[in-house]
Formats: sequence, structure tokens, C-alpha cells
Amino acid sequence: MSASTKTEDDTDNYVAPGQTVAYTISIVNSGNGQATGVEVSDTVDANGAIQTGTINLTDCGSFTNNSTASLIDITTISVAPGVDCVITFDYLINSPLNEGVTIANSATISAPIEGGVGATPSASLLTIDATPALTVAKAEDDGDDTVTPGQLVTYTVTIENSGDGDATTSLTDVIDTNVSAPQNILYQDCGSPIDAFIAPTLTVSSITIASGATCAIAYDVIVQTIGVEGAVITNDVDVAQSTEGGNDPAIASAATLAYDANDGVDAIVESTSPNSGDANEDGLQDDEQPDVTSFVNPVTNTYAVLENANSCINKNVLQTTPSTFGASDGELIYPVGLMNFELLCGTVGMTATVSQYFFGDYDASLLVARKYSYLANTYATIPNAIIENIVINGEKVIKITYDITDGGPLDDDGIANGTIIDPSGPALTIVDAAVTAPNTGIKTQSVWESLTFILCGITAILVGTRLSRLRKFLD
Repeated sequence: MSASTKTEDDTDNYVAPGQTVAYTISIVNSGNGQATGVEVSDTVDANGAIQTGTINLTDCGSFTNNSTASLIDITTISVAPGVDCVITFDYLINSPLNEGVTIANSATISAPIEGGVGATPSASLLTIDATPALTVAKAEDDGDDTVTPGQLVTYTVTIENSGDGDATTSLTDVIDTNVSAPQNILYQDCGSPIDAFIAPTLTVSSITIASGATCAIAYDVIVQTIGVEGAVITNDVDVAQSTEGGNDPAIASAATLAYDANDGVDAIVESTSPNSGDANEDGLQDDEQPDVTSFVNPVTNTYAVLENANSCINKNVLQTTPSTFGASDGELIYPVGLMNFELLCGTVGMTATVSQYFFGDYDASLLVARKYSYLANTYATIPNAIIENIVINGEKVIKITYDITDGGPLDDDGIANGTIIDPSGPALTIVDAAVTAPNTGIKTQSVWESLTFILCGITAILVGTRLSRLRKFLD
């Protein structure tokens, strides 16, 4: 039996996960007498399984086959001299399997009852040549692909390995300069990756993905103040070919995001504001600046503008009246209403310089800058506010400028949280309002003229009363 052999049908001894290998055991009787009672035992490698339905014996006498998926177990074999007993079976290699795994196989052939020696023939050592197959996708969580300053966007990279071997790879993700550095990076089924960010590039190495698994990488970015309406934010990720081989996956891109300044006013309204859409005369179009908002004031039906000089983001800008608050301001009235707005500054405790512009013919000397407090339900004068008459492209404008600090007395939420809330506007006394009447076409009167008119009226009433009493006396 010593000349017995074991072979397999793979020519280069490199096999793939899922491959079927045909093994052949040849029991050689080189003697001159019948060999009986021969037994064959073959425990196959655990990285595969015997296909028991393929076990076949030729010229092996009346044998008994007790084989299983992991063990060839055949007894009572008879081998005539000069005739080989041939045993064949298929072995299915597991999938997936890692690159470089080896599969060894040897059989044990017992000596016959008649004497002699047995044998332990071995097949060639097989080495796994696994091939990962990577598919990459990238997505973002913004529903309409339009983003606003300060918005948080979550990007997700998925790397699917549909190949028959595990993959070790890395990625390069160039972060758009119009968003913040990536934060809150999360991994799922990616092994033990290592990430690093050197602006503008995020790199992740040591990514391992099992065959049949999908690695998911998610991170957050915050949209920055761009200053150009309609600017785009792009994002691409390049995943490298795995070190185990296989394909080099294509670059994957998330949807292109469009930037919206989002100051609460339609771009068409801002683009048709005075001075050809540059109502604050800063040389830039209002609809392209998140820190400048021009809109039609419903109180006067003329344009108003909010500007901040600190690159904060104007939010929820609108014009209102004291009746909205349910509280009047004593003898003061608000001819243009109060400008209600929020500033998203990001920096806690920041001081912003705010300017309000109101188109119309108003006398700055009669106005005082006032603020309404939601919390206290009261009005107060804004300290150090500058009110001035200016002209923009030939149109008369009243301009109010003042500083407001996040969490300070003028911030209506009273909290240093990076957001400033401030309903405010120019006020004047009822008497002054009666005699100024801007843009009405009616001749205005001075205060002395008004008082003279009122005194003359009172005198007329008194004279009339005395004449009436005199007539009654005479009657």
C-alpha cells in the first residue's frame, strides 16, 4: 500500500472561496496477493466540506462507506494485485475565506489483513486566492438639496464588499470649503479604522470589510456663511483598491447642494429693492448676502433693510407693530413699525453691529431708537444708537446703527447662546408724529404753529361760550 497516492485537480494550487476541488485517492497493491480489510480515513480541512453524494469507488471490492461531510470513512476494501482501488470525491471550499488561507489534505490507508504496510498520501497544499469586490456610494440627508447657513448636514459613505474575500482598504474624502470640518464621525462594520483631517481632506485608513458586509461611515458638517446665493457644495469620496486585490471602486459623489442665504425673504424681493438690489449701498447684491436683508415694510409699503457687520446670519426678519405685542409704548408711536429679527452668530457672547434702513422722508432729530422686550413686556431706549438721515441713490433714508451683545440687555432671550433676538425700531412722540407726516403731500407744521392753532381754538371756544350767556341774559 506504500505506493498509494492522493491528488487534487487544481493545476496551480491556488483556489478561490466557493471553488470545488476534486480529490482522488489511489490505493496501490504492488504485491502478488489480494489485499483485504483495507480501511481509508481522511479528515478534510474545516475550511470546506465533502460533497458526500460525489463519493465514488472503483475496483475496491465490497466496501462499507460511513463517510460524512468532514470525514472520508471507508472500510472492508479489497484491492487485487496490479489493480488500483480509486476513490474520488468533491470538496467544496467555504466562501468567504481570507486571502492566504491554506488547505491541507492527507489520507490514512491501513495495512491489509494479509500483512504489509499502510500509507499516508497527501495532496498538494492549496492556498486561497480571495478577491474582494467593493461598491461605494455616498449620500447626504438634506431632502431638497438646498442648504442654508448654519445647517447641519450628515454625509454617509457605504462600502459594500460583495466579493469572496475580506477587504482592507482606505478612503480619501475632500471636504468642501463651504462647510466645517467633519465631526461626530461614526463607523459601522468597518473594523478598527483610523481617521485624520487635514483641511480640506478627511482620510480614513485600516478599514476592514468582511465578505458580504457593508461598512458605513457617517459624519456631520455645518454649512458656513458663503455670501453667494446659489453657490454649490460638492462632496466626493475615493475608496482605494483593497490590499487583497480585486477592483478599484469608482469615485462616489453625494448630491450637489445649492446654497440659500435664507434670511426669510424671497430672492426676487431682495433683487428688486432700491439701488438695483443693493439697498444698503455696500456694493453687493442683497439677495447674495446672508447678513443683509431687504424687504417691503408692510407698515409703510416701502423698503427696509437689516444689515449686520459681523457676518452673522440674518434669520426670520420681518416688520411688526406694537399691536402685535399687545403693549403700547406710552406717548411714543412707531411710524415704520419695529424690525423683528434673529442673528445667528455662532460665537457665544459675540457683539454685533446692527444697522436698520428705512426708505422714506423722516426727520432723524425727532426719532429715538427703542426696543421691545418679550420677556418683560416693556419698551426701552437703545443706548448709544446713532440715527441719521442719509441718501441712497437719490432716495431719502433713515438709518439706525447700534451694537447688540449675545446674552446682553438687548438680546431678548437673555442667553449667551450664539443667537441674538431683537425687536426694535425708531419711535417718536404723538405730537411730533402729528406734525411730521412723512411722504403724505400735506404741508407740515412746526410745534409752535401747532400750539398757536390749539390756543386759538381754545380762545374761540371760550368767546363763544360767553356770547351765548350774554344772549340768554338779554333775553
